[in-house]
Amino acid sequence: MNTFDRRMAVLKCLFLRRHDTIYNLAAEFCVADSTMRKDIDSLAYSFPIYTVQGRGGGVFVLERSRNEFMTKEQTAFLEKLMKKLSEADLKVMKEILVRFGWRE
Repeated sequence: MNTFDRRMAVLKCLFLRRHDTIYNLAAEFCVADSTMRKDIDSLAYSFPIYTVQGRGGGVFVLERSRNEFMTKEQTAFLEKLMKKLSEADLKVMKEILVRFGWRE
């Protein structure tokens, strides 16, 4: 896995989990803690993630509501559309929406 692919996989994990530690992520992706710190620092420039040091700290995804990204009309449209999707298509749509901060 190259650096870009690893960073995108880390980002996906963070958006799904909302919180993790550098140590857990480094172990999961088989890289040094320092490498994971560089990855997180790089991702933080473009994505809503931040770190907190100390007890209870780690890497967090900034909580945003879907309304920060979409209008009420767009949200209503997607909710209407989701009711008509097959189970497989619904899974794909939810993965896309989670990537953009959607919280059910």
